[in-house]
Amino acid sequence: MDCHKCLPKDRGECPGTVWYEPGQIRYCFEQILWMVMTFAVKNGDGDWKIDSDFWPPDINNSDAVSSGRHSCPFEMVKCVLGELSLRLDRTGLAGKLLLSEQADRLETIDHKMLPYEAKDALIYCSNDWRKKMSFSTWKANRNYKRDKNITRNEGT
Repeated sequence: MDCHKCLPKDRGECPGTVWYEPGQIRYCFEQILWMVMTFAVKNGDGDWKIDSDFWPPDINNSDAVSSGRHSCPFEMVKCVLGELSLRLDRTGLAGKLLLSEQADRLETIDHKMLPYEAKDALIYCSNDWRKKMSFSTWKANRNYKRDKNITRNEGT
């Protein structure tokens, strides 16, 4: 699987894998769920957060750990996980729900089985919407388009 060729329109259809290199991360649904499962830890308040200084080795290939072009092995890990944390933080309670749904699992959950709010957080985090609009604006815009389509379909 070549994650470098992943396109935003394909992100919901990614078959996923058991391990990703830091440089492969394109924030598709499967990669986000895998990172939450792999890097989520409980903080002192009992809430989940994303944190780590290392990337787990590939259990199928011991030579596969890659730090990309960065000078320190943990630098790219911090960049990738920092971006994921920022994206999740922007979603508020929906992001916390996504973390709690996936964090304790031993394998990634099918994104279609997530609660509605967690799925919204996953969709928002899997694209560059956070650079264009807040989660609440994105969600209101999405709900407006959905309601408009429902009304249009009911009229036929």
